[in-house]
Amino acid sequence: MSYGVTSNRVKTIVLIDDDRLITVLVKAFLVHTDINLITFNCPELGLKYVLENEVDMCITDLMMPKIDGFDICDQILEKKPLVKLAVLSFKKMSINEMHYLLANGICYFNKPVAPKFFRQHLDAFLFSKSDCLIPNQVTAAH
Repeated sequence: MSYGVTSNRVKTIVLIDDDRLITVLVKAFLVHTDINLITFNCPELGLKYVLENEVDMCITDLMMPKIDGFDICDQILEKKPLVKLAVLSFKKMSINEMHYLLANGICYFNKPVAPKFFRQHLDAFLFSKSDCLIPNQVTAAH
């Protein structure tokens, strides 16, 4: 079942999250799609893969040991600016953090996220030529 726009080419998404359960759940969300999902529970290895390979999108958690999601986004923006970025995190975002995401076209999903909601917004962002679509469930800390 497809929730969004399709493409002639399989899209490659790298998911970086230190929580193995999240990587398993996201894989389940994207089963039977034309998306090649590559997962990493080690942020350093995931970042290295993105920087050295052709990928369409990177989805990262923000709160991880050694290197956080903001550092990952910074490095990808600097070295591979055509890779679309999304964040999937429990972190309550500050206004400055939200401005960072918006200014850099980074899509934000709160954990936990409903599978259908995730797929619809991911497809819209991944297969569009436009900037980020911030889902309605985004919350910002004051």
